[in-house]
Amino acid sequence: MDAILLLVLAGLWIYCLVDAVVSDKNAVRALPKWLWVLLIVTLFGVGAIAWLVFGRPAKAFTGGYEGDTGPARRARPASAPRRLRPVRADRGDEVADIEARIQERDQLLARWAEEDRKRSGGAGSPEG
Repeated sequence: MDAILLLVLAGLWIYCLVDAVVSDKNAVRALPKWLWVLLIVTLFGVGAIAWLVFGRPAKAFTGGYEGDTGPARRARPASAPRRLRPVRADRGDEVADIEARIQERDQLLARWAEEDRKRSGGAGSPEG
């Protein structure tokens, strides 16, 4: 039993060490990357667990727009709301971008309100 626990802990340690070494230094949280690697090496299990909880970069949303066939698209649950438009590559016109986001948000809120009304049996109308 102790041998299995030691193997699991060693595997976790190796995973965390490799993950810390290959992570982008600008994405690592809480401490500098070099300090995380040092903590993982010196503190073994405690350093590895601390890396997973406090230092590991947060996963970013990597897609899911129309036409995207990557793993992020397939893994997204059906209940997750979809963006109504893809993010534009050019950010030159900030005002138009802000207005488009506001319009998208308003449409999403209206859709959610309609879904809530349908779920509650359609009784009542929006207060105003």
